[in-house]
Amino acid sequence: MTMADKIVPVKGLIKVAYNCDGYDLDRDGSFTLASPAHLHLRDVVKYCLDRDSVPVTPDDQAALQDRLNGDDFSWEYTQTPGLLHFQTVENGKQMMRLVKPDIDLWKELLPHIPESQNYVDLSVRDGIGQKLLDMSGSSFLVPKEDIVLPFANGEFQDNCEVRRIFPDNADRYVSSIKMQYPKVTHGRICYSRSDLEKNMVRVGSFGVVLYDSDVVAGDYFSIDGRARGKLPVVAKK
Repeated sequence: MTMADKIVPVKGLIKVAYNCDGYDLDRDGSFTLASPAHLHLRDVVKYCLDRDSVPVTPDDQAALQDRLNGDDFSWEYTQTPGLLHFQTVENGKQMMRLVKPDIDLWKELLPHIPESQNYVDLSVRDGIGQKLLDMSGSSFLVPKEDIVLPFANGEFQDNCEVRRIFPDNADRYVSSIKMQYPKVTHGRICYSRSDLEKNMVRVGSFGVVLYDSDVVAGDYFSIDGRARGKLPVVAKK
């Protein structure tokens, strides 16, 4: 990336009660700046809603890591709270699903999120719990072991489980890793294996973060992270 290609914030891009800066990344969408501090899940959601945006997905964050090249905390752990964790009613197997709640659903969910933790458990017998469970999205069985794959020959980025997390930007995610950590050769996906009761769903983050020894795309139910919002298309000005 040359200096001419450097991505810079657009002044006043986010039009809310007060104007704030953001990024217009063309086909990748428009995004807020990252929060200045690592936040609990409740504050992550509030930060985004205050800017008329929804929290980014892992795929969004992969694009930002690629485009921002480390600027604006883009290589730090960012909360991407669109992960549902639940058990199947038939056999109790642990499942995960990536969903994209809209602004209205995030507003409905916000009061239920505890202030000091990074997930929320909801009963499917409650309206909002059932709404989340009914959302379409990529569902997958939680494996017994984490997935560790080499980047060589595209094994990590072409893996079907990795593509569930990064449907469009797996290659860009790996490119940003190689730029920051040239010696890292493998990627790892780690999964939560919580004792979640039937008829309950857990909402948490499928985090995207780079480490100098491990590369982890997994659920971080106990770790604070940066907040960053993506503007719905209808909210662009």
